[in-house]
Amino acid sequence: MDDEKILLKKVKQIPTDTKTVEEPKDPDTCNVYNMCKLFLNEEENQSLRSRYQAGGLSYKEAKDYLYEKLLAFLKPIQEKYASIKDQEIVDLLKKNSEKVNAISEKKIAEVYKKVGFSL
Repeated sequence: MDDEKILLKKVKQIPTDTKTVEEPKDPDTCNVYNMCKLFLNEEENQSLRSRYQAGGLSYKEAKDYLYEKLLAFLKPIQEKYASIKDQEIVDLLKKNSEKVNAISEKKIAEVYKKVGFSL
């Protein structure tokens, strides 16, 4: 999963048209808006849509807003991923330590037998 810096870089690279900040924009043809609306409730969607159509909204602002929404959406997923990943590592280490212990116990028993010690 991408970290925050990589995610921000990807959001900043989303293509937009060449309209100025003051110009009204068509939200239906804007990639940033179409991604944003996936994370918005109806009220937030209408508010953002109105800001696009009224003009005065820069694509930088829209991309920053999308970035915030993406972070909020991804944070719990990333935390769960990290905890699962960490737990998998712990489980793997435990499993391998059990294998290693079984092998080493046999080897130690062989060495003791050859040396003449008893367990």
